[in-house]
Amino acid sequence: MGKPPGGKKGSDKKVFKDKKVFKQGKKVFKDKKTEFLKQKLKKETRKAQAGKESGKDDSVITVAWKGREKEVAKKDLMGDKKGKMLLKKIAQKRVLSADEKHRLKMLGESGDLMKLWEVIREKNKSKAEKQKAMDQIMEFTSETFKEDSRKPDMSRIFQSVLKWGSPGIRAEIYNRLKGTLADLSTHSHANQLVKSLIEYSNSSNVSEIFTEMMKAGYKILSHKNALLVLEHLHNKLNAEKQNLLVLSFFDGIELKTMKGYPKLGDILSELTPSTLDYKRIIERLFKMLSPSVTKGTFDNILIHKLLEVLLKYGTEFEVSDILEDISKGVVHMARTRPGAAVAGHILVHASPRVRKVIVKSFQHSVVDMCCSKATCFFMCKVFDVCDDVEHTVKVIVKEMTASMSDMVTDPHGSIPLLHLLTPSEERKKKYFTFNHFDDLWHDSPARDPLHATSLNRTYQEVTKDVCKRHPKDKHPLILQTLLPSLLETLLADTTAMCENVVSRRIITELVEYAKNCTIKVNKSAIKALSEALGARSDTKRKFRDESKADKEEQAQPPAKKQKVVAAKKQTQNSKTKEKAPAEKPKAAAEKPKAKAGKKAVKKASKK
Repeated sequence: MGKPPGGKKGSDKKVFKDKKVFKQGKKVFKDKKTEFLKQKLKKETRKAQAGKESGKDDSVITVAWKGREKEVAKKDLMGDKKGKMLLKKIAQKRVLSADEKHRLKMLGESGDLMKLWEVIREKNKSKAEKQKAMDQIMEFTSETFKEDSRKPDMSRIFQSVLKWGSPGIRAEIYNRLKGTLADLSTHSHANQLVKSLIEYSNSSNVSEIFTEMMKAGYKILSHKNALLVLEHLHNKLNAEKQNLLVLSFFDGIELKTMKGYPKLGDILSELTPSTLDYKRIIERLFKMLSPSVTKGTFDNILIHKLLEVLLKYGTEFEVSDILEDISKGVVHMARTRPGAAVAGHILVHASPRVRKVIVKSFQHSVVDMCCSKATCFFMCKVFDVCDDVEHTVKVIVKEMTASMSDMVTDPHGSIPLLHLLTPSEERKKKYFTFNHFDDLWHDSPARDPLHATSLNRTYQEVTKDVCKRHPKDKHPLILQTLLPSLLETLLADTTAMCENVVSRRIITELVEYAKNCTIKVNKSAIKALSEALGARSDTKRKFRDESKADKEEQAQPPAKKQKVVAAKKQTQNSKTKEKAPAEKPKAAAEKPKAKAGKKAVKKASKK
């Protein structure tokens, strides 16, 4: 086959036979390019002219930076090759790299402040250098401090100044922000600065912040950012001021003249439900808590305190409306002491179906809840209230048996076990304080665990069913699953368990419970534990007697003490003399041999 016309073999490219046509096309292309460049130059000159007329500065460019515009001077980027490339990228609106973003960040006045911030945070810098940097920051931001505190970067800079600054600088920051703290606490970035101010300020400034926040109280309670600030302030105050902070949310209702002031729960317990004051407080409580509960921002100690009061003293209408939203977050809520009390009230008011859902949410966190100071008593409440024992055993008891060694020696982890082992009122009083003792079940005839009193919509007391099965029937069934694992753990090292204060209590109550229990118990294991307890008590008694005799001896006068010591020595000498005659002949028989041995050695050395 021959070559195709107009080119190489297999080529699809056109070949211009006439060179004149090709040159004409090239000329046309050049003419178009020059025309395009002329038009571009005209546009740029028009833009420059328009900029001069409007008063804009050509030496400054605006860059979109974190949702807002930032002005950057061109001369700051013209110093090196990378700067020129960055300027070109900005002009073309291209995506910037991390290094380029950092370079933009460090330009201008904000960049100077960021450099000073880095000096404050560096560990190898001296205290004088850090102090100088903080003074410069305070000087730069003297006029725009309140506006700057709302910006994310500046808020973090001021937080560092509060942390590392002197008391004088902290007082100056407080003076600059005074009067606007309630407004700043609602801001997404400034609220962190207010929290730092509460954390690092002296007691007098904290008390002034407390008075300022009390005035705002009810207005900022429903805001999620302000709630964090109020919680932080609450934790820094003493008990009396904490109660006053809670009462500040009831602005407009006169509470000082009421009995039980300054505690909200005590005030409501002194009032009768049918009075106008009682109704106004409950209505205000419900109105305050509804936004937080619907938004899901109720994981806060202040909200927990208010919820505890509402669930205890509120009517069926408010309680049922609140329960729908908060029953899902019981696990997280029970981490604090008021939250655990709220969780207990939820269990009492909830239906059996809702209780099942609540108990199921404890999965994989049962041991942590049992060993926590706040939630250990709440776990006891679960055993009292929940009727479905099989579900309780499946979710809670199985996890307890898997970590029994940790629970037996933990002071809080042993509380649920002691609650199950002490049904009698007398024995339960040994381990539970009045508040918890009154809330949990015991065999007192005045105690009715199956019913509870509540208020209907007309604020009249009515009785309602809490559960159908009695705790005295439920507790043995739970113990039947727990006891094998408990006995195995205690018998693994009985001496160590008897020496430990926490596990010794469990052994004592277990031995006492086994005497009158209705369930099957390993009697040999119980006998071994009681013997170990008895042996430990005997050794303790012997040690106590010896230490008592030593103390009496030390308390005697010196002359009498010497006589006692001499009498002791005489008795010891008399004992040694009685033994000595039997041993003397052997010693006498051995002496000549020793002498003979020495003479023989001397003779051998002379030879």
